[in-house]
Amino acid sequence: MHFYLLENPAAGRGKARAFLDEVTRALVAAGHRVSSYGGRSPADVVSHVGLLQPDDLDVLVIVGGDGTLRTVVAGGDAPPAWPLGVIPVGTANLVARELGTYPLTTPEELATRLERGRPWTVDLLEMRREGRPPERALAAISVGVDGTLARAVAKARKLSRGRGGYDKWLGPGLGVVREFKPTPLEVQVDGGPLRTCASVVIQNAHNYGGLFTLSPDARLDSGRAEIVMLDANNRRDLVRLVLTAGLGRIHRDRQVKILRGRRIRLRAPTPLHVQADGDPAGTTDLDVHVLPAALRLWQT
Repeated sequence: MHFYLLENPAAGRGKARAFLDEVTRALVAAGHRVSSYGGRSPADVVSHVGLLQPDDLDVLVIVGGDGTLRTVVAGGDAPPAWPLGVIPVGTANLVARELGTYPLTTPEELATRLERGRPWTVDLLEMRREGRPPERALAAISVGVDGTLARAVAKARKLSRGRGGYDKWLGPGLGVVREFKPTPLEVQVDGGPLRTCASVVIQNAHNYGGLFTLSPDARLDSGRAEIVMLDANNRRDLVRLVLTAGLGRIHRDRQVKILRGRRIRLRAPTPLHVQADGDPAGTTDLDVHVLPAALRLWQT
């Protein structure tokens, strides 16, 4: 089997190379072929994947986090032709948690997991905006509070040249809570009745943010999305919902409504920030469509 390792230029903040060398040695010792490419930028990663032919490899292994994975999934005209594995060196690592490669263990054990993996067909989320080409995401898309937080975290990480994990969330998170002013967001699922909330999470992966599970029924291969609508009216409500999420009970909260569907229409009177797979993804208005069975992952 031919494993092709594709590295985020900031993978592991420069600490992943020795680990990857050990993984490579273990796979080669087991009789597999291993190639690798270290991208210089997200655009370079996308460009390189576009040069690969279907017969060039068997499994494309992303070395990075959810953002790197989304770069590959969303970068071309169509999703990649090969199953995608993940060696998780990001922050939340939502998809790697579901693939069985998070948390990282020894290089030898990780190599064994990759060797014994199997293809897993999953759904994608597609964002559609008027006048713009569609954009894809895998784990989740959210509008409102999480979108604002993702934008603030991205700014903090840019100032620190990409360094930092959850510690970079604390300051921006407190700022988002302090400045929180709910803006009505109109949500329509599968052409049903219009509903209004302050923030919404369209959940595809089971885990959210690496810390929570908002809807316990969320699955990457369910053929539908879990639409979690949060009706926080003030800062106190917002803090309480975060704490409830941490306890795993947010789906039972009186200010939370969960719907399921494939087509989600999102409109707001003023633009609200959007995040996709942990990164800023523009603003409203937009539609989100579930693309069933659109991608293959490498489940270990």
